[in-house]
Amino acid sequence: MKTKTLLLICLFSGIVFLRANAQKCSNGISVTTESGVWNGYELPVYCNGIQTDDLTGFVNYLNLIFWKDGNWVREVHYMWGEVNSTKPPLFESFKVFEIDHCVAATGIDRFKVLLKGNKGTSYFGTFIFYFNTGVLELVKMTCKED
Repeated sequence: MKTKTLLLICLFSGIVFLRANAQKCSNGISVTTESGVWNGYELPVYCNGIQTDDLTGFVNYLNLIFWKDGNWVREVHYMWGEVNSTKPPLFESFKVFEIDHCVAATGIDRFKVLLKGNKGTSYFGTFIFYFNTGVLELVKMTCKED
């Protein structure tokens, strides 16, 4: 959770440098992009409402940052890569794909994540991250173990 906060701080500080490269549309909305590799991905996973693991690792990211008349409006984050289980005995590796929708006015980042493990476990979940408190809330997560 702390790493997600750190990522968001890094994203916001990077926005200052990207604003000069924005593409402006006729309706006053402009879009900047940011991409790279982030070594700090961390996510708890749940099965039947009980946390079963923490996943960490490197992910690639692409951020689309939307502006209206020079003010930050929202962002869409795409993250993909491979993360690893931190709990024994399996230490499973997971392919991850995550899509975030951050809205400036609400201070909320709602995101969906798909995780597919190399030992048959898979998760699909929805979370909400609150910028102002740093709280990560599980909305729903389904799990399947082969």
